Amino acid sequence: MDFLKNFENKNLIIWGAGNSFLQQQSFLKNRNIVFFVDNDSHKYNLLFEGKQVHPPEILKNISFNETKIIIASHAYLEIRDFLIQTFHLAENHDFISSTLFLYKNYIKKLSGNIS
Repeated sequence: MDFLKNFENKNLIIWGAGNSFLQQQSFLKNRNIVFFVDNDSHKYNLLFEGKQVHPPEILKNISFNETKIIIASHAYLEIRDFLIQTFHLAENHDFISSTLFLYKNYIKKLSGNIS
């Protein structure tokens, strides 16, 4: 199954308001990013790349039918475990690593399947 279909035309929450996102942002510029989530309480309620940064607790109010999470952090494994244990989300369905997301989209672009 091509799990990237779960992320097409969806609202995206980016976990990680920092350098990891900034290094990859060009690949996400045409996506509908609604806000950022970060563990750093100093970033809460600030704007990052024009979007508000929220604490992880905001995710309890999100419907993951039309919204997905891209984790742009070096702490992927810890965040993955938190999302699975706390919110019962499914990896590659409700959330994905930004590296894997960008790699799969890059391969699709090379093969001519996306613009």
